[in-house]
Amino acid sequence: MLSVILHETAHSLDLSGAYADNPLSASDNWWNNYNQDSHVPDNYAQSNAIEDVAQNTVVAVFNENVPGGFGTVEPEWNNLFHQYATLISEANAAGKGNSLIVPGENEQCTHRMPPSAPVSVDGKKRRGVQARRGAPKVGLSEHIIPILTGRNGQDKHSNCSLSW
Repeated sequence: MLSVILHETAHSLDLSGAYADNPLSASDNWWNNYNQDSHVPDNYAQSNAIEDVAQNTVVAVFNENVPGGFGTVEPEWNNLFHQYATLISEANAAGKGNSLIVPGENEQCTHRMPPSAPVSVDGKKRRGVQARRGAPKVGLSEHIIPILTGRNGQDKHSNCSLSW
């Protein structure tokens, strides 16, 4: 199930413009690196560039978060290296110091959406009616407390704690 969540999140990152080359799947950067490899991760990735980016994101997340990386489970990892290495590079650049695919590299969120306006109970916009007094702010930015409070380099478990 985790690989499906990563795959679908990858579509969001690719198609919503999270990367400098947006969408990454349509960029010259992606195609130039794709052309250097002889394989793709699986048959689904072979269907089109959008699915290839999504499947390679799963590979890139595995490579960056599992000790030993992708090569520990795929002896022919070098046959698609340029694709997932491109994703790693783009994720590092887009994260501005926080890789989009490595959790906990920095305590700051760099991709939070701005707060949205309150929605009425029935979901309809009301014309000529004054807005409800004291409507709550619905954005998360005022209520966020960082969960990860410390980390020592690559050791993901050092100095980690939860705070509420």
